[in-house]
Amino acid sequence: MVEAIHDRRCIVYGAETGHGPALVRALRAAGAQVAITSATTEGAALFALKRLAGPGGAAQAVDLTNPTNIRVATRKLAKQLGGLDVAVVATAAGGSALLEVAARELARSPHPRLFVVGEATGVEDIPDLRGVPLHTLSEPDPVAQLLALLRDGGAR
Repeated sequence: MVEAIHDRRCIVYGAETGHGPALVRALRAAGAQVAITSATTEGAALFALKRLAGPGGAAQAVDLTNPTNIRVATRKLAKQLGGLDVAVVATAAGGSALLEVAARELARSPHPRLFVVGEATGVEDIPDLRGVPLHTLSEPDPVAQLLALLRDGGAR
């Protein structure tokens, strides 16, 4: 059921880290609109982000340890996409501040989904994810898990 992914507006935080590039490519291949952020503003991360974004891609260099930077970048990228339906956190950076900002922006979508690769650290510190379902993607294949969960038609 590819329709469940086609035209979804997605953001991948820490897109240059770990499984990030594979997640970005899989979402794009499934027809999603994808915006990406780096996990840091270091030179190597910026180079990887630029290469992954491609010409004209929606990308933002972000220090994910800074809540203000997360908020500004998320709003900017959400505006470029016309809103957000899906957020994927592909890095451990950012913690609860990142999850809170993503949930706040996703709460505007009729079918919001929040995914974290690995352990969802910081979730216990967030009093309310605003009704946004949180899914943990784990080894060995978080990409397949993400696509399967998105294809379920938005079930929470």
